[in-house]
Amino acid sequence: MSSGKIHRYESAHAVVTWDASRCIHAAECVRGLPEAFDPAAKPWIRPEAADAASLADVVNRCPSGALRMQHPDGTSAMTAPPLNTGLVTKDGPNYLRGNLTLVHHESSVEDTRVALCRCGQSQNKPYCDLSHRKAGFQDAGALPAEVPAPPGTDLSAPLTIK
Repeated sequence: MSSGKIHRYESAHAVVTWDASRCIHAAECVRGLPEAFDPAAKPWIRPEAADAASLADVVNRCPSGALRMQHPDGTSAMTAPPLNTGLVTKDGPNYLRGNLTLVHHESSVEDTRVALCRCGQSQNKPYCDLSHRKAGFQDAGALPAEVPAPPGTDLSAPLTIK
């Protein structure tokens, strides 16, 4: 489901990848660790500028899943939250976090974070690409009162989104 715009940044203690096609420029990385994520610098990601734990913490905050990190031994630094969650944003995407599998057409992607289009205008469906801004999409993002999950629902179980 990626368009192949994945960039790789390596240091002795981390490999950070950035999928430009999924980035919605929320800037969690820039705010969280500006010494390692500086959009004005070339390269803009410098994993050698921070320790592995700090990098992993900030990469895991990326709401779109555009950033990923592995340790040098190949193990993932990505952590899924204990429960699957969803957030409908005002005038923007749906953010999902958890143990996720996104199925779209003939492919599937396992991830811990995704930002999904709600406006229908994205050129990178099902992912948000910020087209909602140009389209003037407006929606309060308000849901009816919280409805409890049906009895026996395991909110920590893997979630497949089709």
